[in-house]
Amino acid sequence: MGRLARGSGPALPILVVMVGLASCRAKPPETPAPDEVRDAVYFILVDRYANGDPSNDGMTEPHNPAGWHGGDLAGVRAHLDDLQDLGIGTVWLSPITASRQEPLGEWGAFHGYWVDDPSTIEPRFGSTEEARGLVDAMHERGMRLLLDTIWNHVGYDADLTRTHPEWFHGLGNIEDWDDPVQVEAHDVHGLPDLDQEQRSVRAYLESSTFGWIERLGADGLRVDAVRHLPSPFIRGMSTQLESRYGPSFALLGEHFEGDPYLLDERQKTDGLTSVFDFPMHYAMADVFCRGAHSGALASVLSADHTYEGRSHATEWLEPRVTFLDNHDTPRI
Repeated sequence: MGRLARGSGPALPILVVMVGLASCRAKPPETPAPDEVRDAVYFILVDRYANGDPSNDGMTEPHNPAGWHGGDLAGVRAHLDDLQDLGIGTVWLSPITASRQEPLGEWGAFHGYWVDDPSTIEPRFGSTEEARGLVDAMHERGMRLLLDTIWNHVGYDADLTRTHPEWFHGLGNIEDWDDPVQVEAHDVHGLPDLDQEQRSVRAYLESSTFGWIERLGADGLRVDAVRHLPSPFIRGMSTQLESRYGPSFALLGEHFEGDPYLLDERQKTDGLTSVFDFPMHYAMADVFCRGAHSGALASVLSADHTYEGRSHATEWLEPRVTFLDNHDTPRI
């Protein structure tokens, strides 16, 4: 949520994130066999994808860009054939946990990153049983699921800020984005920043995270806002996840870092199985959209990525997840 964190508001979602340059094909792929490794991750912003069950909509405003539109997990499940026909091996869902409902000024809450309760499902998206049914249906097709997880903060005015105010840093907004202390411990534009150094906070986040994995049978997590989280906390979660669910369980981190060597170092320190390839994204945008010299792209391509984050990287997700743009960046 890097761009959102800087106050620009949620961008329209890009739905396909390609894993590895081999994803570029001259013709559509044939539907893979269930045991084949596939090379595309499809990001679904649940509220904006498909409305499979109008009974859970609540108030929707389909013509309001900041309003809820009614998409849900039933809608995702109804389109698994379409996703499989595209050769999609992994679906990354936007947060499905209980979220703030009201907009904040001109910005809507439909994206789910303003989490209210990480332990319960967002009623607009369906039930926990429906979520489990979706994962089971994906696994029957040989597809995998990445759950979006938010460990850095809760939403504006979340219940937790009243029941456990001591769990938050309470240091005010980030004012200096180059100050590592502020970036890690201050609020991202007002989003209450959790203090993961407290044992009780870690236990709370562990309980909600492990609970979702075990209830749904998810195959991995996409970790939001890595830049704002302490490395020892992420490393500890990575170690526990590998111990509990094995080396094939993926931990895909979102770290807005344009330097491939600094990204490598953070990936190694945090024990992340994969990270989004922001250096490649920035280089492609600069070269193809802003007239930068092609040497910028060559520099990223030639960088020596020496991944050592985990003892075993997952066999189904590359250490670098390449993409053109996403829900936090301008469309390419």
